[in-house]
Parts: sequence; structure tokens; C-alpha cells
Amino acid sequence: MVQSPARYAGVTEGVLNNWWHYVVDYEGAVALAKATPVVSVNDQPQAVVPKSFALEQNFPNPFNPTTAISYHLPAGQAGLSAFSFVSLKIFDVLGREIATLVSERQKAGSYRVLWDASSFPSGVYFYRLQSGGFAETKKMILIR
Repeated sequence: MVQSPARYAGVTEGVLNNWWHYVVDYEGAVALAKATPVVSVNDQPQAVVPKSFALEQNFPNPFNPTTAISYHLPAGQAGLSAFSFVSLKIFDVLGREIATLVSERQKAGSYRVLWDASSFPSGVYFYRLQSGGFAETKKMILIR
């Protein structure tokens, strides 16, 4: 014997939980959904604090002439408070520092920095993020 789905299971956020009610009594289901008050609406997305350090690969890569570098700073790890000193630098293939994109205290969170390399020649470059005890370096390619 096949059991039929429950006739009515309730309403969540103005939508009936049971699609079967819509099939059997569409007008009644719509009226019930409209009569159900909405408890709350959260228009502001909650800021998510990263759980660990991360340096993302630049995008696009290869690039010409601008690229975006994203990174994430956690709070309360490795003896860090909600703010920590952050350094994001660009180096050429010989290891010479050619640009400093970030050199300041920043709050825990996610960041995105643009680098305009229109005054630099094509080639391989490296970007390095340092904050607290964390340091990571990644490679990127500028193509003209």
C-alpha cells in the first residue's frame, strides 16, 4: 500500500512546506501562504570573519595590465587581535621589491587589492603577503 504525502505540514517563511497542498487546493494554499506573517527579513549580509590566513591566486592570471589579489585575515589566531599589521608586496623575478600594495594595520576580514602593472614589462612576478607569523608568496604572469 502506497501512503499519500501529508495533506498539510505547515508554512515556513510564507511558503507551504508541503507541495501536495498546492496540488490539491491551490487557491487555499496561496491564501494560507499570504496570510502567514513574515517574522523577519535580513537585508544585510552578515560579515564572515575568516578562520585562517589565506592568500588567493591573482585573477586574471596571466594578466594585462591589471590584476586582483585577494587575501583573508583571521582574528584571534597566533596571538593576533582583531587588527594586525599587513604587508603585501610585489617582487620581480630577481627578488627586487618593485611595488608595495599594502603596508598598514588591518581588521580581520577579506580584502581585494588591484595592481596596475601598466608601467612594468612583461614577465613573471611574485606577490608576498605577511601578517603576524603568516607569510605566503605566489607567482603571477604579466603578458603584453
